[in-house]
Amino acid sequence: YRRARRLFGSDDTIVVALGADDVFAPQVLTRILRMTRRLEGIDGVQSVLSLATAETLRPVGDDVVVAFLLEEVPADAAGAERLRLETLENPLYAGTLVARDASATALLVSLDRMSDRELVERGIDREIVEVALSVAGDFDVWVAGVPHQKVHTSTQLTRELRYMLPAIILLVGFVLVLSLRSARGVLLPLVAVLLGMIWTLGTLAWLGQELNLITVTVPALILTIGFTYALHVVADYDAVVRAGAAELTPRAAVRETLGTVAAPVLVTGLTTAAGFVSLTLNPVPAIGQFGIFSVMGVGFTLLASLTAVPALMALLPVPRLGRRSRDGAWLDRAADGLANFSTDRRRQLIAVYFVIGAVALVGMTQIRVAIKFPGNMDPEFPVRVDWEQINARLGGASPLSVILETDLPEGILEPTNLAAIRSLQEWMEQQPDVGETGSIVDYLMVLNRALHGGDPEHFTVPERQRLASQLLLFGAGPQSQRFIDAPRQTTILHVNATVGDSDKITRLVDRIRVRLAELPSSLQGRVTGSGALLYRAQDDVSRGQLISISAAFVFIYLILVVMFTSFRVGLLALFPNVLPILIYFGALGASGVTLNPSTSLVGCLALGIAVD
Repeated sequence: YRRARRLFGSDDTIVVALGADDVFAPQVLTRILRMTRRLEGIDGVQSVLSLATAETLRPVGDDVVVAFLLEEVPADAAGAERLRLETLENPLYAGTLVARDASATALLVSLDRMSDRELVERGIDREIVEVALSVAGDFDVWVAGVPHQKVHTSTQLTRELRYMLPAIILLVGFVLVLSLRSARGVLLPLVAVLLGMIWTLGTLAWLGQELNLITVTVPALILTIGFTYALHVVADYDAVVRAGAAELTPRAAVRETLGTVAAPVLVTGLTTAAGFVSLTLNPVPAIGQFGIFSVMGVGFTLLASLTAVPALMALLPVPRLGRRSRDGAWLDRAADGLANFSTDRRRQLIAVYFVIGAVALVGMTQIRVAIKFPGNMDPEFPVRVDWEQINARLGGASPLSVILETDLPEGILEPTNLAAIRSLQEWMEQQPDVGETGSIVDYLMVLNRALHGGDPEHFTVPERQRLASQLLLFGAGPQSQRFIDAPRQTTILHVNATVGDSDKITRLVDRIRVRLAELPSSLQGRVTGSGALLYRAQDDVSRGQLISISAAFVFIYLILVVMFTSFRVGLLALFPNVLPILIYFGALGASGVTLNPSTSLVGCLALGIAVD
């Protein structure tokens, strides 16, 4: 993928599409010209490919002139019709730069090389959208492309965090009020989790780490998991005070509390961390980062719970706590009742859970691995609406590429190889998941026609290598670099897929790979592009899930063995932790929710928490 970008340019462009009844109408062409110039003037925009900048080959006598399709708005209907025919008869532009029914046209905005963070902070995407909307006026505008999706997703996640984190704090506070029934019992655990979250995010910032689609959930995770550590400490402190030591000093009460609770809380933290550590074995980098950041958050929250919380309790006076009130005793009675029920009916319960586990195993066989875009978005979400409009009108919005190589200089231009590329391209265009394609063969056919005075009979693939080489020597413009390298040993076939979800992309890539095996022995082909990366990511998710879960089971089992000093008891203790994981994956299969980078986190997460 990196090599393809280096040789032929990036497929990470922002696509601005303008919709109209007829994009060749003078008022629309005027706006295309103006929009192109405005977009080119934005700091950070490298180039804009549109009707105003797209090259065309025009026969002039015995020569071929390389010109822009739209240098000025045609003065009459005849000029507009010539532009329409010239554009729609060019296979490099028909269906991709301009819809075949002329209902939309694209402006492909290429950006300077920059990090995702710089892309978001500089606001280039927002400026592009504002320019497009202001110039388009009453005409429809749709925007898509990987950079645009990144910015929109980042903005949406940041917006969600602004209300998600306060909502989690309120919910945790509510649970603490029900559990401990005191301002001290609410504030001290909140201090611990807020310290843990601030220390974690501060450390990530110092290390230059960025939050991504997966790791952005770490702050919420710290708040949700971390407060239980401090809750154990505060609850145990209250139990020590209730046990009678009215004469205990705050320090003595804290010392006695830590003597009782420190080891269990440490084990709780270790088992939770073990679940997260196992994620670092996942081949998907974002999931591995999530595991590292989560371990960091657990460690910091554990540290705050066993140091800052006891220190604050040692400074505060010993609270006056009587016996648990009748209001608070209902939870104790419910717990006692549940314990009696579980032991009295242990055989029936174990049998029921074995049946549930068996049903879950059956459900697991139906799990689908897929990274869904834009299928995971609300149908009314602007990014999805724009993607679907561009996908439908402009020949597909999911870029794939096929890199084709030979060992000999100018080997791509051999007639057998050109014919094989043409045949491959025709096969591609027959696939239901493919919209439009473009290749060096299209370019040569256009060039051949132009050098023969525009005669449509010469819109053919050159039959001799020497002729193909001469065509490129005398007639090729800068645009040919999008299709073939300088030694003419490597070429790229651009494919616009009409599907976005990775399971559909996977099936398409599999079919393409089978078809590539039929190429002549002199030609080797490989599939790449951002769509193909989804294919690889999907494979990594499924393989990584098995590795992570297996490692988590091993890590946690060893911790339990050490804790109970018994292999048998460790195994028994593992059973109620395995069951929720089976139920979770069974529910995934039964519900049709896909296994993806986000849902694949839950198994190891649940395992680490269940041990508590």
